[in-house]
Amino acid sequence: MPDRRRVFKFVAGDSRKQPRRACESCRKRKRRCAHGTRFEMQASRHASTESTSPRIVRPEGGVITVPATGTNSGIAGISKNQTHGQRGANADGESWFVGNTDPEGALLIATRPVSTSHEIKQHDLGVWLQIPLDKPRPSLISCPDPLISSVLLSHVKEQCLTVLPSQDDMEALLQIYKENIHPIFPVLDHDAYQSMALDSPEKTLLSQSICIAVSRDRRAKQYLRLPTQPHMSHSNTSQSIKSAVTTALALGVVQDKMVLIQAMTLTSLFTQFSGDRQEPAELLSRAICHAQTIGLHHKSQEKIEARLFCCLYALDILTSACLGRPVQLHRRDFGHDLSLSIAAQEGCFQLFFRVIQLLDYAIEIYRPGGHSAWEGTFPSFEDLIDEVTEGLSQIDVSLIATIEVLYNAVAILSCHSTNLHGISRTRSSESHLRQTLSASRVTYIVGEEFREELSLFPFVPYAVALSLRASYHALLQSKAAIFRDRARRQLRANCRILRELGGDFYSASLMADLGERVINETGGQEGGDSRRNRQEDLQPYPPGDTAAGSGNSADVWVQDNNNTAQFPDSTGGTGPSDIGLFDPMSFLGIFDNFEHEIEAFGGMVN
Repeated sequence: MPDRRRVFKFVAGDSRKQPRRACESCRKRKRRCAHGTRFEMQASRHASTESTSPRIVRPEGGVITVPATGTNSGIAGISKNQTHGQRGANADGESWFVGNTDPEGALLIATRPVSTSHEIKQHDLGVWLQIPLDKPRPSLISCPDPLISSVLLSHVKEQCLTVLPSQDDMEALLQIYKENIHPIFPVLDHDAYQSMALDSPEKTLLSQSICIAVSRDRRAKQYLRLPTQPHMSHSNTSQSIKSAVTTALALGVVQDKMVLIQAMTLTSLFTQFSGDRQEPAELLSRAICHAQTIGLHHKSQEKIEARLFCCLYALDILTSACLGRPVQLHRRDFGHDLSLSIAAQEGCFQLFFRVIQLLDYAIEIYRPGGHSAWEGTFPSFEDLIDEVTEGLSQIDVSLIATIEVLYNAVAILSCHSTNLHGISRTRSSESHLRQTLSASRVTYIVGEEFREELSLFPFVPYAVALSLRASYHALLQSKAAIFRDRARRQLRANCRILRELGGDFYSASLMADLGERVINETGGQEGGDSRRNRQEDLQPYPPGDTAAGSGNSADVWVQDNNNTAQFPDSTGGTGPSDIGLFDPMSFLGIFDNFEHEIEAFGGMVN
């Protein structure tokens, strides 16, 4: 008799929809279950392709899965299965896009060994680098159990609101903010802030944002301390306040969107170049989203609302340049007349915003299909000052110098070297000369003229980094030894400034490392002039006014009809020097034999 026993084949799963079962708690209360099983199904669905990841519960109710330590993550939502995803995550880290407005790009390419050049994917708008993850991004973990979650979140909310200096220290920090930050970037509604209850979540969140904004000011360090932990270091105190703000925003402690916009905008601006390139951009996007929700982009007669929108617009432009992000606020999408809105503001903010408008035009060069440089009329900084309608005489000179640093950064960006190795075909063009003069001016203002007096906005180290990149380009382009030595001295000066700023801006120290590596690798190529002056730390510029667009640029570099260049000598005068007397030397291939890996700088994006 034949064996009719049935053979069953067990498989990992089938396509039938599995019935949902309520958890134990919901079954006892006879309520519909909206949790528990959903997380288990999601975990089983992705178990074969992804490692276990913590879950973030946003205040809006959405559930987001984030990579745990050691997992791979893409960039900007690009899947690894897509064609463009090849420049995304790899087995050891994630990809990092360095736009052409980022000063790191040229130095990162220069210090990349040939053996790993396949990990560099060049693009018209910048370059993609594959870098390791130094540490996972911090996340807020929630428990699926609603009872535990409610107790935990309530406790976390209370803790967030206690991370604040004492009332006396907070008054001192607020005064520093009003003197050094608010005139340039008046995002805070001061009257509304003062009228808030002392222990309200809204005032606490804004106070914490103010602490973040002034944390880099030297005068603020003696007041930035927590009553519960008075012996905590300054850096740890700043990090604790920043973590409290981030957690409070994620938990939805504050619902007032005007307060959220102010807090997110301040935090986004003053966390740039702190090591995490993602968080400032995310905060800005959320602030813009809230602004559009309440109609802040519509034409308004309220001066406070117009000023807040102008601050958002300015930060959007700054973020686009500093972090290589697309602009999110376009003129065609809002009803504000920016000229009328800014004319009604205070003089210092007017001057800052006019420089931002120049930056908006300069960014056009770096868009797809843009021109290589801004040729033609480029307004001088004094021209912008003349356009300020009121209150100019009351502006502190250090604030004007801070804005001038940003102006010279825009002038440097106005000349776009499309070659990542820094070779320009138009060294005699107006934009190239403007870039050279502005780079020297940035080094002089930050390193000498207003040293330790500037308001440390994030665009200050950004401008110094741009000056360093311009010096590096000059080192590559110059065939005369005197120009190479001058560029190398300016490289050293910029590295020294960035090293000093590295205590407050994490990315500044990384740029200083890159610059010093370039100097060390090119040190053996110096000629007789550089060997004579190698131990001297000379200023690479005269102490006079050499700002872009000024009429004194002839004091720095003059060329007559006989192609004889005039250079400043040791006595301050100028003397003839025939460029043809120096033998040309190419620096185009000396970076191909670098032994160091760029992975050492992977923390730049963490």
